[in-house]
Amino acid sequence: MNKIGLFIILALLFNSKAHCQKLRKLGGAELVWVLCHPFSVVKAKKLTEKAILQTGSIQKILQFPNSKSGGRKDALRHAYWMALLSAHIGKKRAIWLGNAHERKGFKDFKKAN
Repeated sequence: MNKIGLFIILALLFNSKAHCQKLRKLGGAELVWVLCHPFSVVKAKKLTEKAILQTGSIQKILQFPNSKSGGRKDALRHAYWMALLSAHIGKKRAIWLGNAHERKGFKDFKKAN
């Protein structure tokens, strides 16, 4: 990708304060994924929201115990999210995004402890 293309993508991503705040929450590897897959980002975002909503209702029915991270709730949400991503954006992109997400989660865990 040339410099002009990268500039255009960054300009589109940072066009509002809300987008800037959302991008700041991403880890470094997740941000790289966003920049490398600008056309898959919208799909991935919608699928992420869908996974959170649908697993939330399932978790209430199954009455999983509450925990901030880890545990059965997180595993269910992550597995469903990865399945959705694989089906809609492709296996390789889903794996890359999943690994980037896990790296950020591990870094956040290390900071907390």
